[in-house]
Amino acid sequence: ANLLYTKNVPYYYEYPVELKNGLTVYPDFLCLNKQTRQEIYWEHCGRMDDPEYTDYITRKLSEYSKKGIILGKNLILTFESSVTPLETKHVERLIEVFLLNNP
Repeated sequence: ANLLYTKNVPYYYEYPVELKNGLTVYPDFLCLNKQTRQEIYWEHCGRMDDPEYTDYITRKLSEYSKKGIILGKNLILTFESSVTPLETKHVERLIEVFLLNNP
């Protein structure tokens, strides 16, 4: 959230999304690319060493796809585990490419 704010990217935190199966989920962020006016969802998968969590995320991504929320199109995913933390530079690159259109 701090990087989105400092780079002046409009976003909502945990904006509700109703999926085709009737379930409401709360992606970590719903961001706006001001240049293209495209809304982009961002999910941070922060417990990848938890098998139940990874199963949940896998099912959630399948439901996102049914709703038209597609990885690389209008969905950004970041991952971390207890062994592999999220790198700030990686997040900055994703913001530049997907939300600021500065590859």
